[in-house]
Amino acid sequence: MTARPPGFVNRESRVAGIWLWLTLTAVAGCFLPGAFGLDPANAGFPVILLLALVAFVGGLCVLVYWRRAVLLDRLVTGDVVVHWTYAEDEWQRYVEADFQAEARQRRRMFFVAAGVCLAIGLGFLVWAGDGGVMVFGFMVGAILLLAATAFVAPRARRRRLRRGPREVYLAPTGVYVATCFHPWNTMGGRLDGIAPLAGPPVMIQLMYSYPSKNGRQSHTVRVPVPAGLDGAAEKIAGVLGRRS
Repeated sequence: MTARPPGFVNRESRVAGIWLWLTLTAVAGCFLPGAFGLDPANAGFPVILLLALVAFVGGLCVLVYWRRAVLLDRLVTGDVVVHWTYAEDEWQRYVEADFQAEARQRRRMFFVAAGVCLAIGLGFLVWAGDGGVMVFGFMVGAILLLAATAFVAPRARRRRLRRGPREVYLAPTGVYVATCFHPWNTMGGRLDGIAPLAGPPVMIQLMYSYPSKNGRQSHTVRVPVPAGLDGAAEKIAGVLGRRS
């Protein structure tokens, strides 16, 4: 494998390192009750159990982010289709356009899911008597949670894009936008669609999915095309379509 590009920082490996530190700290903490003379059958046991749970979850996170770090290294040092950097003004235009598109998509998903939840809740309220009130309340809570997610997620994404480096690595195996890594060549993932988006700003929209317990879970990422390369969107879409 060739060396990483100059100045490139693999943030996935940083996250893996943080989780590794937390995991090792939790493992070491499992021995603290004995060191302080706590009775494992009383105060010591809950502490050990909690730390063991933290260590287990942390170990899983280390594996996940270590794998993502390896995939990101392979992406930026392998068969990169394009590596683009951007001026400050065009990057900010992209961030706002991506935010508006993501917010619209989240709103559509929210209204569909909220409609289903409301219909189920009303059905139980009408036909299930007292038990239906509890189900209806649960569905209202689910709708509020969905609304919060639809509101917060696009803004969190916008904040991350603003703070990240103004660059994109695009390859047949995934894309790295600022600090957001989207691989589709692992765990049953696949690239489902590529579409140029007319500007301004001109973008390439990539749709990929992963298997989940409820079927395939879809994701969308938009890549800005630098000024003066408008015709590159169709060409790159064709290249990725052939190689994916």
